[in-house]
Amino acid sequence: MNQNQLEELINKETKRLVGYIMPVLESMQADVNQKTSVKKMLYSFKNNICEMLINEMSNNETNKNK
Repeated sequence: MNQNQLEELINKETKRLVGYIMPVLESMQADVNQKTSVKKMLYSFKNNICEMLINEMSNNETNKNK
């Protein structure tokens, strides 16, 4: 799996997760600030995972070439 495919997969899954969580927040009558905070946390988490996986793939590729 290359970097672009990995990023697309993670983006798709993050959007799906946001889609699951937003109705729950709405049913709990969360305000806009709370919803925005949760979205920011999820997208920060996504960015961190993406960066870690890309770094790991790069490290694995470097080790294979040694």
